[in-house]
Amino acid sequence: MLDLPAVPRPQELTVVMLPAAQPLRVSAVTARGEPVPWAKLRLWLDGRLVGNEVTSILFRTPLAASSEGVWTVTGLGPARVDMLCWRAGSLLNTQGAAGLLDGQRASFAYPWPPVIRFPVVE
Repeated sequence: MLDLPAVPRPQELTVVMLPAAQPLRVSAVTARGEPVPWAKLRLWLDGRLVGNEVTSILFRTPLAASSEGVWTVTGLGPARVDMLCWRAGSLLNTQGAAGLLDGQRASFAYPWPPVIRFPVVE
């Protein structure tokens, strides 16, 4: 019989669902204001990082802009959001996904503007 070490159990995550706020709409743009198709995003709600899996499950949207450079999510609570955008497929892809660009994120208090024009990290 093998004596295997105990596998640690994952910590529970408690998510408090607030009443839904207006949709959050982000337009990923260059410094010149041009749309950035398929831009990648990192999102924090009230200071807590929200992963792609969570947004895909809870809000039915991945953390990536559309072909027009727009990302819209509904169902978020009325909270401060911090975000970071970068160009998909760039060298920044690995750095952004690893959190190495997190210091360049920007914060937006609720209520959010109808569209947040957000410059991507380049």
